[in-house]
Amino acid sequence: MMTINPVPQREFTLATNDGLALYARSWGDPQASRAAVVLVHGLGEHCNRYGHVAQALVSEGLYVLGFDQRGHGRSPGKQGWIPSYEQPLDDIVVALYRAQTDAPALPLFLYGHSLGGLEVLHYGLARKPKLQGVIATSPALMVSTSALNRLMATLMKHLAPNMIVANGLDTSALSRDPQVVQAYQQDPLVHDKVSVRLGSYMMDMGSYVITHAEEWKLPLYLAHGTADRICHFEGSAQFAARGGEMVTLRPWEGLYHETHNELNKEGVIQTMLDWINAQLE
Repeated sequence: MMTINPVPQREFTLATNDGLALYARSWGDPQASRAAVVLVHGLGEHCNRYGHVAQALVSEGLYVLGFDQRGHGRSPGKQGWIPSYEQPLDDIVVALYRAQTDAPALPLFLYGHSLGGLEVLHYGLARKPKLQGVIATSPALMVSTSALNRLMATLMKHLAPNMIVANGLDTSALSRDPQVVQAYQQDPLVHDKVSVRLGSYMMDMGSYVITHAEEWKLPLYLAHGTADRICHFEGSAQFAARGGEMVTLRPWEGLYHETHNELNKEGVIQTMLDWINAQLE
């Protein structure tokens, strides 16, 4: 009878530059891995929703480190709130440093989804890090919102940037798999909050990232479902068109927002793994 060895997992905290202790989890053994991947989740969710993705990465010899962003999951902070546009990038720095400490000799990848996808693209442009590659899935470059809401956000970011509101997420647009939608709705660590500043960050930095795509210098795997109603596919298409030969755009025809949680998620995840393996050759 074949024995399946469980994936080593650890829980710990990451100390931010402003004194928070962010919840973090790692999957795999850095001493027995070929590369390390730092995972940045999306708005309202948490890193443990990516357990199946992490397991797949570990099975290919990768070490994975994820963390709950401030105000999300098990991490402290007001739900959906950020103190500044730079703070998400500073928190990513902390996670990358921990991954490099755990696995100092390994190539390093940065992987973000949705809000996390926007943040890793913003990070790559603004901080110009030395990484083996970046993965952005369904990045929040063009978020579904009305022109009126954009105008209100522009006004409110100056008047009440710390105000917390419901994010208005249509959970049925996450995946075509009803079990994924139900699990999200019943997850006690998921919330529907967003601050005016964080909402403004998504709109402002989404435009910034697309506008500055020609400055992109790192290998990038950019995956997006063409039927995504939360973060429009067009944002990724525009970035890829401007980003040049370093960008690999992978449209997933008819898929919703969480491509890694779709009915054909195994193929989606394997395609991402194939790209990672190509960067390690």
